[in-house]
Amino acid sequence: MGYLRARNREGFDIYLWPFTVDRNSGYILVDLDRADPQVLHSMRSHGHEPCVVLQTSPGNLQAWVHVSTTPLEPAVASEIGRELARLYRGDPASTDWRHLGRLAGFTNQKPQRRGPGGYAPWVKLLHAQAGLATLGAGLVEAAQRRLRDRLPPTSQGAPCSLGPPDRSVTLAPHAGRSSSSHPPTRQPWLSAPPLRPRRLPAPHRRPSPDGARKRAFSQAQSARTARRFARRR
Repeated sequence: MGYLRARNREGFDIYLWPFTVDRNSGYILVDLDRADPQVLHSMRSHGHEPCVVLQTSPGNLQAWVHVSTTPLEPAVASEIGRELARLYRGDPASTDWRHLGRLAGFTNQKPQRRGPGGYAPWVKLLHAQAGLATLGAGLVEAAQRRLRDRLPPTSQGAPCSLGPPDRSVTLAPHAGRSSSSHPPTRQPWLSAPPLRPRRLPAPHRRPSPDGARKRAFSQAQSARTARRFARRR
């Protein structure tokens, strides 16, 4: 921790990401720059309640939504991030499956976030409560359905091309909350093909050095015998 604080004082930003090797761990980041004051209430009422909310600078929030207890394929996690950005006007450039979030207790070193006195704002923890979002499983299933339907992929470099939100993954106002019991399924096209055994060629057999010496000795012995018979004649 002391190392991170020293780097932060030197002007470095401190980020984190729930690590699961080559997949998403089930936590989706929603970057809410210039967030509406009612956005968190809206997320909770629609069944997408965040488990962690950070204030990265005055008026700017980051929310982590826990949607799955099992790791997600990158394409599915990115699709969920795009859907949450559509619904709550999040930053569409921060929707990829392994986008980093800021760590509370450190300062935001972006020059444009500094206050009037030139001081960097602190990243503050506003809310933390473990648990899955009520409609987390619904977000996963909807993302998998859209991918199966082969909708045109959204370019990560085109923030304005998110398209309309999918209202089927939100709760109606004042409706009871219920979550699907179906676990997320792995996409069949992302599975690795089976490995087939291959037979290695037989190694080349070289003649034994002892055999070569025996043949040379036999040839020399035959030549000496032939010369003796020739002299007798």
